[in-house]
Amino acid sequence: MGAYLAYLSSSRGLVFDDYRGLWRWSVAEPEAFWASIWDHFGVSGTYARVLGSAEMPGAQWFPGARLNYAAHMLGTEEDTDRTAIIARSQTRGPQELTFGELRDQVARARAGLVRLGVGHRVRPVVQADDVAHGRQPRTDRRQLVALVDLLVAVPVRGDGEQH
Repeated sequence: MGAYLAYLSSSRGLVFDDYRGLWRWSVAEPEAFWASIWDHFGVSGTYARVLGSAEMPGAQWFPGARLNYAAHMLGTEEDTDRTAIIARSQTRGPQELTFGELRDQVARARAGLVRLGVGHRVRPVVQADDVAHGRQPRTDRRQLVALVDLLVAVPVRGDGEQH
């Protein structure tokens, strides 16, 4: 909370003496408040408006916003050597993966999927619970290719509905 209050002071010239003052501002100026939250936390994405409809219930926040989930999950250049994942097992000690190693593995997986023809809005799935432990996933390559082919033929929206 302190970092956010300091951000509001330095970037927007807003100073609040206490939580109650911040809360009053957030209620009186919800668009300014949520835009500041977006900016303070460095959300990687774009939006045209903060609030499409203020009707409650059913307000529309950041309508049409486009986010890059992967960009948030893979860290920044400053995070390269920080731990991103700690894999735990009942049969071996914890294994750590840095953000740099994670970005490298994601880039290699993406390149492979692109070679298979997977494009935007296609969400391939594979059961890979053993991959972090160095064993092969239970799905073999033929099954994965068939699954990717199916997903290319029937892409799904983020809301889970087929289109």
